[in-house]
Amino acid sequence: MRGLETTLRSPEQAEERVGKEKLFLADFLNNPITRDIAKVMLLITAFTAGAARPEFSHAQEATDENHLESIESNKETIQALEQMMANPEYKHRTGDFLYSTPFIRVEHSKEGLIRVIKKGVRDGDYDTRLVSFFIRDGELESYDRPEQTAVRLEAADLENPFIQYLLEEGFITRDNTSTNEPQLAQEIDQIEPVSPDKKTILPREEFEIDQTAGQGTFVVGQEGELLATFGLGPCVGITVFDPESRHGGVLHLDPVQKADQSLDAMISELNIEDSSRLQVQMVGGWSGMSERNIYYLRQAIDRLGAQITGEDVLGYDIARNIVLDLSTGQVTLVE
Repeated sequence: MRGLETTLRSPEQAEERVGKEKLFLADFLNNPITRDIAKVMLLITAFTAGAARPEFSHAQEATDENHLESIESNKETIQALEQMMANPEYKHRTGDFLYSTPFIRVEHSKEGLIRVIKKGVRDGDYDTRLVSFFIRDGELESYDRPEQTAVRLEAADLENPFIQYLLEEGFITRDNTSTNEPQLAQEIDQIEPVSPDKKTILPREEFEIDQTAGQGTFVVGQEGELLATFGLGPCVGITVFDPESRHGGVLHLDPVQKADQSLDAMISELNIEDSSRLQVQMVGGWSGMSERNIYYLRQAIDRLGAQITGEDVLGYDIARNIVLDLSTGQVTLVE
């Protein structure tokens, strides 16, 4: 029976599932409707369960004392972390990105959890969590200390006291493998936010939407239809419009999807022979996390010979919602 099936997962599959759940949570919290539902659920939970724990409001597993391993730390490391917390590189809705270079990122969640992330480089790569910490009573405490993981590091990384600490304590090792990834990672990391000079955001209620693309999916339609996608936090929305047939589509690409395959699948569904006449716009993404998607999407669009007619990508503390009008090809930001 279906209800009794058990799925055995490899460590890679388990990490993939965690990554998808994190992306779902980010988009869930960025969608105003689901965010309001979550607030109500939290209020109900707090009322029925009694007073919350005074120190942490994170998931139970992250606060379970039996899973926390106390480790020796020095004042320099704590001071470096506190300085990064006071001046994060990017402030996002689910937490801050304290530090971000081509291969590594340090996140600080609103619940106080510090995560060290190994950034993927190839199209469709996952960003892998290496280790997590709390700062408690002036000391670092690690949660679920993993086996050593090799990470490529830049010269700037080696000068950062917290990265030095991770190396000295054996949380990570330096990967000196000779590949072309450093140059590629540098190109991805150098992608800058793009935003129109003027933005108009209209109430969603003004639009009678025909189809909506959920996370990781796309929808296609024809003249007269309105296509939409919502909650573009770390995910990127791509609109495609053919001015001759007035057919088009909207793709909601999450950071672990392959950009070229996803875009090809949507265009194949449109059944348009000459892709060079397509008008493409990109909206969404978070700085420090979504540059890889932007990089490979631009490559895929260039390969198709299509035109990028508009971009509103990257940035911080932002979620975007878009509507594509297949009568005109206009893309509108909505609340």
